[in-house]
Amino acid sequence: LQHGGEDAGEAVKLSQLSDHQNELIAELSAYREQHAGLTEVLGSTGLLQETLWQQKQELIRKLKEKEALEHVLEKERAVFQTTQIRLNSLEHQLMEKDDIQK
Repeated sequence: LQHGGEDAGEAVKLSQLSDHQNELIAELSAYREQHAGLTEVLGSTGLLQETLWQQKQELIRKLKEKEALEHVLEKERAVFQTTQIRLNSLEHQLMEKDDIQK
């Protein structure tokens, strides 16, 4: 009887070990799924960071281009104002000359 009791005890232990093994396998599988999900999220995050960096560089380039165009425009505006002043002066001189000749 004692030998049969030992077999039953070992069967229970084996069953418990098998159950524990199944739990560990299920837990490992869940961790693997979680890891795969995190890896995917990290990959997506890396891609988003790269895209944002590229967009930032593009905006910086456009800002520099805009600043350069504004500088050119300021120079052209100054030349235009100088030309306008000269033109007004010439018109005034012509009007004075016409008044003198009359």
